[in-house]
Amino acid sequence: MSKYLLQAEKFHKKALAEFLKAKRNGLEETDIIQAAEKGWLAAHRATNALLERHGKKITAGTQRKQQDLIDLERVFPEIKRSAITDKFNSFHSNLHVAAGCMDFVSAKLIERHIRAVGEYIQTIRRLTARGG
Repeated sequence: MSKYLLQAEKFHKKALAEFLKAKRNGLEETDIIQAAEKGWLAAHRATNALLERHGKKITAGTQRKQQDLIDLERVFPEIKRSAITDKFNSFHSNLHVAAGCMDFVSAKLIERHIRAVGEYIQTIRRLTARGG
């Protein structure tokens, strides 16, 4: 299994645990932001696994990853059908950018996105196993 998928699963598990702990303790803003950021890191690492599988250079930059995903969609219809680029962009917007300002994203929406990252990881696991 890809080291990036292992990292993604680890970050996702931490994100969910931290969010649920914050929920039990009164949803402190900084705790929610930290959980959201770990959720974003999980999505980011899972995306790296897909890119690595297809020989793309792994970079820190989001814009480069977006372009690489768009390029993969042209070649692999299953990646496009799985809406990987759209999900990646949504996680970036909601867990990384907007979560820093809790006025823009509710805790319920952050929780929904963190849970969706788990599904995203599983989709990428399937895609990398098949070659798509």
